[in-house]
Amino acid sequence: MQIPEYKAHDSLRVILALLFAILALVALGFWGKDSLHALYLRDRDTPVGLVINATIVLLMLLGLISLVRVLWHYHLEARAMRVFLRNSEINEHRPLVGISAHRLIAERYLAMDSLHRRHARVEHAAMASITVAFEATRLSTARYINNILILAGVFGTIVSLSIALLGASDLLGSFDDTSGMNQVIYGMSTALSTTITAIVCYLFYGLFFLKTQNVQTRFLGTLERVTNEMLRPRFEVSSEGINAQLEDLLNALQSAAEKLTTTHENNSTAEAILASALQEHDARMVQVLSYLDGITRTLNHGFRLESD
Repeated sequence: MQIPEYKAHDSLRVILALLFAILALVALGFWGKDSLHALYLRDRDTPVGLVINATIVLLMLLGLISLVRVLWHYHLEARAMRVFLRNSEINEHRPLVGISAHRLIAERYLAMDSLHRRHARVEHAAMASITVAFEATRLSTARYINNILILAGVFGTIVSLSIALLGASDLLGSFDDTSGMNQVIYGMSTALSTTITAIVCYLFYGLFFLKTQNVQTRFLGTLERVTNEMLRPRFEVSSEGINAQLEDLLNALQSAAEKLTTTHENNSTAEAILASALQEHDARMVQVLSYLDGITRTLNHGFRLESD
């Protein structure tokens, strides 16, 4: 049985890349802390901008936590797949040794084995569709955050522009009141900061969301490849498979018949040789008996014994 090759460290590589990217982002923030302070914290009359920016960052962090959980799940699945492939090389009849029954490869193997024992047809396409449907729910939270992250920035921009418009209204109502101008400046700066925060968070989060989807797709592709190349030939019952097995059986019977014919011929030759040996043995026994009879007559004559 040919064992498919599988690389089981995709999830760990993405997790390590995410950690390095977070550290690089934090280092970049410390390097430009003066600019960030001026953009986010200086001259803030209301905490609206800070609340919106903090909400956007919090959404990104929640999404990253969700991605890490999904990546760790597929790391465990990859380890189970690697153990399954190693067990198949050692003993193909016990491939689930050391694998939890909740892992995808174990569920697939047990499901196909159950169908095979009940003499039911194994529908690989249906099983693959069910697996994809269930696994798609693992990224539902991460996908939702990916969809609303940029919308949060748009919401912050709209709120900030509304604040700026209120300040412009106050400025038009009273030219002597400078608070309206400050409110306009605050609203425009808040709109800029929320837009920048949303774009940066969306690009950062979207990159690792895409990498997580790639990890999921590669694993599910490996699962279906292992099913198609290793499990289907073992469990699937089809007319083509039955015909192939019948052909193999006929070939084996023909080979056994040829060996039986050869054995019969060898036995016939051995019987002929044995018959010839028996005839030769009988002839020699006749000669031995003749010699013994002559010796007996000579002894009787020499010792004047009475003959029977």
